[in-house]
Amino acid sequence: MPLIDTIDFLATGDFNGDGCTNFAAGCHSSSDLDLEHEYDGRYWHWRIFSRAADDTYSPIWAENFFGFSPLQQFDSGVHAADIDGDGIDELVLFLHPNAYVVDYQSQTDDFFVNWHHNNATSNTGVTLPLPIGNTFFFNTGTECRGFYKTINTGKMPPPLGLQAVFADTSRLRLHWYPVDGAVSYRLYRGQDEAALVFLAETGTDNFTDSTLSLGKYSYAVSAVNDIEGKLSAPIFVNSTPPPEIFSATAESAKRLRVEFTEFMDLATLENPGHFQLNSKNIFSSAIASQNGRVVILTADSDFSPNTIDTLQLNRLRNTHGMPIQLPDNTANFRWKAPTPAPYLKKAAFIVPRRLLLDFNEPLQAESALVPENYFIKPLVLIKTVKIGVSGSQIELTISENYVLGAYGNPYTVQVRNVRNLDGIPIQTGSGDQLSISFFKANLSAVTVFPNPWLGTDTDGITFGNLTEQARITIYNLSGLPVRTLAETNGDGGCEWDVTDENGRKVPAGIYIYRISADTENRTGKLAIIR
Repeated sequence: MPLIDTIDFLATGDFNGDGCTNFAAGCHSSSDLDLEHEYDGRYWHWRIFSRAADDTYSPIWAENFFGFSPLQQFDSGVHAADIDGDGIDELVLFLHPNAYVVDYQSQTDDFFVNWHHNNATSNTGVTLPLPIGNTFFFNTGTECRGFYKTINTGKMPPPLGLQAVFADTSRLRLHWYPVDGAVSYRLYRGQDEAALVFLAETGTDNFTDSTLSLGKYSYAVSAVNDIEGKLSAPIFVNSTPPPEIFSATAESAKRLRVEFTEFMDLATLENPGHFQLNSKNIFSSAIASQNGRVVILTADSDFSPNTIDTLQLNRLRNTHGMPIQLPDNTANFRWKAPTPAPYLKKAAFIVPRRLLLDFNEPLQAESALVPENYFIKPLVLIKTVKIGVSGSQIELTISENYVLGAYGNPYTVQVRNVRNLDGIPIQTGSGDQLSISFFKANLSAVTVFPNPWLGTDTDGITFGNLTEQARITIYNLSGLPVRTLAETNGDGGCEWDVTDENGRKVPAGIYIYRISADTENRTGKLAIIR
């Protein structure tokens, strides 16, 4: 001893804080010291050297660590970095199955082992400057885990995930993730981030601010034990007048056009379940138009001409998150007599590359069988067209060069120049298009792409093939939540912009995601390379 693999166990760093670079070297005994009739005497020997003169180095620390595992089967290694943020490098030894941190003690001018972990199978480590402090990572043999030094300052960490939802113009519901050990939470509010003042204190992880007036506000929250902790990252809201229905006009015996006084949130606007007719959910499609100022509602069956009905809207919000409120969420209208022009009733994928279109009446085969009369956005090439026996159903086959699925992209199918048996063409802007949303029945086919995500990628990371409702939580390797996302609009996909809850870019590394839907959960790993 030393043996031929000693070159793999070298590290450099300022281990004693004198401003000069030291180096550490390790070697191990022969595997023959574990003979059957003897005790296991295999061990590691490590030293730290300091420069005494030119080309002269003297050992300033040496230690034996008993317990050596053959490197052909079990990884071991060394890492040097300032893992506790004190300005002095620590020596981290991965000697399977143990990990040791060797630190310098200035009072005794000596080194000592100040931390030990009994599950390590790693040939090196990585230290990253995270918001919680310098954190070092290594492989346990089954996963990559991160550790950081905890410092008891008496202060609570800032709460994460602060969010706000308007109940009405005077009430704002705030909620955040609870902090372990917190006795209470203090809310702060101001006209901007620099003017936050104390608002209230609560013992739960939610609060309703009932003192709002119209205008812009900033909010932040802190956790309190004996001492108040740091404020969370602020959030910003804009309390606006609630949206109203400007008009509701029947365009046919089953199609209704609704216009609003302002732009509406598309995620709530394009959900047919948010619209009721005489307190019943009868609409099968809701298509936004004019950037959310208009929505076209389509029912599955005709209504009697000249019948007066009442439209009721629920859970709709404008682009600032303000909900529509009573009595402005209702409107009366009169149904029109059926128009002779054909229109699209329903669009659904039978299999990933075959789309079935259902029209209100039989179509002319001459116009219906032309692929160029059908458009799918985002752009998808139609390969073939077939017409059903009834003449009112059209089957489109998508080119194999395109991949469609529940990837968070709502698709719109539009029909042009198609005529009914009387020769009347479908009308532009009146039943000529429908949206198609994808979602899966379970999480068995979840996809995450791109994985790994490169810093040169212009888009974020997409979670696809989700269920209609799903919650995604992304953790770092310390087990701390980095970002929480929600799939709520039924398109089966959700995109992460690779930032944390505070809008900061997350560092490169390995992350864990957990997807929850009803009683089903799915976990996996993703990599970020910058």
